[in-house]
Amino acid sequence: MIFEQIKRVLTITQIYHLSIIEEHSIHLAIQLMNLLPDLITLKIHSIPSDETTTFTFEEFCTVAAFKSYSKIAKVYIEEINDINDLDYISLLCPHMKFLQVKRFNINIQFCLRTFLKVIYNNNDICSIRSLCFDVSTMDDEIIQNFDIMIRSEKLLFNYTIKHVYNKIYLQWK
Repeated sequence: MIFEQIKRVLTITQIYHLSIIEEHSIHLAIQLMNLLPDLITLKIHSIPSDETTTFTFEEFCTVAAFKSYSKIAKVYIEEINDINDLDYISLLCPHMKFLQVKRFNINIQFCLRTFLKVIYNNNDICSIRSLCFDVSTMDDEIIQNFDIMIRSEKLLFNYTIKHVYNKIYLQWK
């Protein structure tokens, strides 16, 4: 039903921004993103962690094809429940330049370290250059710890890290 309504809307206009308010399966997100090739912004609540995510051959082919023409540059996610969530986002949005996470339900330093290692190891194919995440209790020690981790593990080289209100912004070239 929703797909038919979207197809009807697409005969009149293009859709550039998609906001999925409720938690849905990754499979539905794949179908929607495939239907909307001009998306530049994606906002989702979370990726269900109770779901055993296995892709059918058709979905795998869809994701593989979508990776070549995806225009999604900005991704906003309400919560990260598992480190694999970042893998799914990277898989579905390979040309993402900006990622904002509102809440981490796992250790944020572990998550950041793992994600930056993936970016570092795939720098030639990874487009992301900016992260933003909310931190409920902000102090300079958090920023300092992130900075020490990034420098000591050589995860990034030319970067800036700052906080504004309850958000931490990490940008690099």
